[in-house]
Amino acid sequence: DSGSMKTDLEASPSSGQEKFAIRCRDVCRSYGKLKVLNNLNLSVPQGQIYGLLGPSGCGKTTLLKCIVGTLKISWGHITVLGKPPAFPGHEVPGKMVGYMPQDLALYNEFTISDTLVFFGRIHGLTWKDTQARMDFLIDFLDLPQKNSLVRNLSGGQKRRVSLGAALLQNPELLILDEPTVGVDPVLRAKIWQHLVEIVKTGKVSVIITTHYIEEARQANVVGLMRNGHLLAESPPDALMKQHSVTTLEQSFLHLCESSDQKGPIWESISPGATLDRKQSFESGRDESQSILGVRPALGEEISKCS
Repeated sequence: DSGSMKTDLEASPSSGQEKFAIRCRDVCRSYGKLKVLNNLNLSVPQGQIYGLLGPSGCGKTTLLKCIVGTLKISWGHITVLGKPPAFPGHEVPGKMVGYMPQDLALYNEFTISDTLVFFGRIHGLTWKDTQARMDFLIDFLDLPQKNSLVRNLSGGQKRRVSLGAALLQNPELLILDEPTVGVDPVLRAKIWQHLVEIVKTGKVSVIITTHYIEEARQANVVGLMRNGHLLAESPPDALMKQHSVTTLEQSFLHLCESSDQKGPIWESISPGATLDRKQSFESGRDESQSILGVRPALGEEISKCS
């Protein structure tokens, strides 16, 4: 869309923008008459982990696709590492970004080794560096032997290969869409520990979505998203303190309640979604529960909007 590109290019970087890995200003994205992103504003500080949280269908995946440059915005302005995504000569998407999409993009006829070598070549890694990173990632992500065919892997193993491909080149920015889905709690903890360690250098930034809301307390900043815009953007502890609660889910529910003028929060968390109230308040105690217990209503293809 020429209008959106014009908007991106005309919006001059503000002073101090180099302190942010990602900035979104008044971002809109529509599919026909359906507005999935609605004047969204978001800032990911350089050298920090940003946890993007929200129910299914609220626009998280669409936003990440716009940030990485695989989807154009309808209006607004996005900068990633100082320039708009897909800007000529700017390696976004490219070597500067490690992107793990929600929908896996792997070749079934490749082995694990083939897959990581393929991504290594795309990003210009030497054979030696690729092999060293591969050995580390296969061990770290508890993957099968590297000559295992992708087609023979379980869904969880495929997701871990996809995460390995995103981590391979030690990028400046990691964009991870639900990397811990289908991962056992021990490995989930290892993945988060690794993310916490790599951002300590100040050279790596991470934006991550997760349906395990309480694990996002390890992020430096969380954004709570609903119906295409952010309800809040704050350090997790500050957000919980502000609402005098002990879990992020309770904070989210408080924010939904205060912004919702149409009735009970469980009736309008997301168009076409239902809230299982039995599950919704359990995730603070049991991390295995999905965020807010939200699941697509029967017959509704919420994923189209996410």
